[in-house]
Formats: sequence, structure tokens, C-alpha cells
Amino acid sequence: FSEAIEKRPSYTDAYLARAETKLSLGDAGGAIADFDQVTLQSPALMSAHIGRAVALTQLGKYEEALKNFEKGGATTEFAPEHIETRARALRGAERLDEAAAEERIAAERYFLRGHYLAQEGKLPDALADYLKAYAIRTDLPFIAGFMASVRSRMCDWSRYEDEIESIEECFAR
Repeated sequence: FSEAIEKRPSYTDAYLARAETKLSLGDAGGAIADFDQVTLQSPALMSAHIGRAVALTQLGKYEEALKNFEKGGATTEFAPEHIETRARALRGAERLDEAAAEERIAAERYFLRGHYLAQEGKLPDALADYLKAYAIRTDLPFIAGFMASVRSRMCDWSRYEDEIESIEECFAR
């Protein structure tokens, strides 16, 4: 990416790709610098503001992260991962009621995406999203039911009994 940027400094896609790579490698500070370049060249690019918000959350700069989430657009357009990160920023900023609401939305999005992926036959990805939803909302037994269903379709019996037990415990409450 650096080579592409060197040849064409106005190439926003290269800055964006490099920023996302740095972020995934744990270099939040370096990612912010590249996201800044993207927002200078394309101020309306939602993904740059969201990426910057994720990096700022990783650095513990919660209030600044929340401002970037706002610049990134309506939360209804965010992927569940971004909603979850926004909730983490809200918790860090001690805005707990808002954080709890965001976590509910994130769990719902993970669940819905998991359901879609299961219907498409992408069972490992569906299971991963169901697990994320259930990690946020352990009080919803139907998520464990969907996890058990996907595991049975995958012939993965390693946690099947635990999920059935979770369902039974929830109904016993």
C-alpha cells in the first residue's frame, strides 16, 4: 500500500487499505494517521470515520471515538462489530444506558447476520455470529437453540449438550 501511496498520494483506497491493515495488526496510532489522510481527501467517506473511531476506542480515547462514530453516519448502517465497539466506547465514557442499548442492537445484528449466513449454508460463519450474539445476550435462550441447530447441521457435537443445557437453564428461571 505504501508503494501505491508513494506513486499516487491522492489514492484514498490505498490509504484506507493501509489504515485497516495497521488497525488489524494492532497499530491504532498508525491507522489513525492513515484514516486522517483519507478524511482529508474524502471527508464524507463513512468507513474512514468509523475506522478512526475503532482505532481511538482501542487507544481508550472514548469521547473522541464517539465523535467519529457520529461523523461516520447513522448507527443503523453499522456492522455489528462497529456497534459493539461503539458500545465499548460508550462504556469507557461512562454512558452506561446508551452502551446497554448499543449492546442489544449489536446482539440483534449478530443474530440476524448469523441467521442469514445459516440460510446461505455458511455454517461456521453463522455459528461465529450466533456465539457473538450469545456472548452479549446470554439471557436469550433462543440464540443457544440456533447455535445447537447449526452445530447439528455441521455434525459438531462438541458443545451441543452445553447449549441444550443453557436453553433448559434459561427456561427454568
